[in-house]
Amino acid sequence: MPAASVDGRPVTGRLATTRVLGSVAVVVVGVCVSPVFLVGGLGVQLQQELRFGAATLGVAAAGFFAVAAVSSRVMGSVVERIGYRRGMRLAAASSSLCLLGLAVAPCTGWMLAVLWVAGLPNALGQPAANVMITEGVPVRRRGLGFGVKQSAIPIATLLAGITVPLVALTIGWR
Repeated sequence: MPAASVDGRPVTGRLATTRVLGSVAVVVVGVCVSPVFLVGGLGVQLQQELRFGAATLGVAAAGFFAVAAVSSRVMGSVVERIGYRRGMRLAAASSSLCLLGLAVAPCTGWMLAVLWVAGLPNALGQPAANVMITEGVPVRRRGLGFGVKQSAIPIATLLAGITVPLVALTIGWR
């Protein structure tokens, strides 16, 4: 079995590398999916302040995933062109900007637009994290690497849920 490499450099300490790369993937993927889960978790507070109903909340989440699904093929090609490192950086930075945009949303239309745009960095971050694991984790550890990466989605959901009692109900959703 050939030695694993990251950006052409040999990797040492394979289990440690798997854990580090898996952790990086969790953070990036978690940041990329957090806009939709935070909007869902904070839905009651958002509905009260921005004056919209449950149907709009559903459309907001559906739009995020629709944009991510429709743009995934193109974003996969972008990752192939710019590399997984740039892809992950761009995805995390863009998702962070979307979170900021959601935090200052003055109206429902703004929230919808920003959340739908947030589907784009999600579509970029997923293939970037997958390529990082494929290139950087030894074959016999890839199942572990992808398993750790996939844990980002339930972790992001958990953190969004915890945000309600710890933050939204004490200091406000913004």
